[in-house]
Amino acid sequence: MKKKSAIIIGTVIGVIICCGFVWWLLPVRLLSGIPAEEIAAIEVINGNNGDQFVISDAEDIARIVNGIRQVNFRKKEFSSNIDYWYHLTFIGESGEKITSLGIRNTRYAQKDITGKQVLYYYCDGELDEVGNYLESLEAAQFPDYKRDPDR
Repeated sequence: MKKKSAIIIGTVIGVIICCGFVWWLLPVRLLSGIPAEEIAAIEVINGNNGDQFVISDAEDIARIVNGIRQVNFRKKEFSSNIDYWYHLTFIGESGEKITSLGIRNTRYAQKDITGKQVLYYYCDGELDEVGNYLESLEAAQFPDYKRDPDR
């Protein structure tokens, strides 16, 4: 009887480990469950220079959301202290925070898991269009803005 229980427990643990491994390898589409129409504003913080601004134009919001949404990300690692290039907070029509996302560069993004842990995602550079657009919006509001040479 003990041998049968050990086999069952071992099988269950093996299935859980396999499922976790498959989950880790599956591609992710960030913001896929959030319609762009439900986002009233995006609060943006540039982590390199501290510039803060709000994007409230529906076309700008749709372009950023759709640009992020079309990228296939892969999970990279859990971390606690990764700097970001742009931090985006998506605000709903009633003023509530829907979600937030950090963009480190054209290849890496981060999403808060807990207050101290983030999940780090990577792609093959497809965030370049979103980054360029955010930089152009920032340059329009901050005339002394200089493009980030490290991205």
